[in-house]
Order: sequence, then structure tokens, then C-alpha cells
Amino acid sequence: RVFYKKTINIEDVLIQDEKKDYVLLPVILDMPTRYKNVLYLYYYEGYKTDEISEILKMNINTVKSRLKRGREILKKKVGEDDE
Repeated sequence: RVFYKKTINIEDVLIQDEKKDYVLLPVILDMPTRYKNVLYLYYYEGYKTDEISEILKMNINTVKSRLKRGREILKKKVGEDDE
């Protein structure tokens, strides 16, 4: 049995300013801590979900849930800024 997980690429939700510099980090840092920590560790520090689970001392499924919800919030925030 094959399972597929739906993911989004962080590059798909990046905002760029006039100089084409990415400005997503301030958006992530403004998020609630529960999402900010996992998003930062995953995308900026390059840790895998199991490593984040160990670092933050939380269940791996919690890490995955927070990544998913954090991406959804991020996508909404980015979309609001574009309007």
C-alpha cells in the first residue's frame, strides 16, 4: 500500500520585495511560538521531523501537525499581504 502526503514547497509561499530578497522570515517569526519553532527548525535549520521531535521534546506527530498547520497559516498570511 502506498501513501502520499500532501506538502507544499516553502518556495511556493515566499514573498519577495523590490530587490527580490526573500522576506518570509519576519512573517514566520511573527507567528505563534508553537508553529514558529517547528517551521524555523525545519526550513531554516534543515532539521527533519524526527530531529525536531527530539529537540523540542514532543511527539513526532505533534511536530508534523504543527508543520501542516503552520504552513496553512503562513499561506493565508502571505495571501493577505498580496491583496
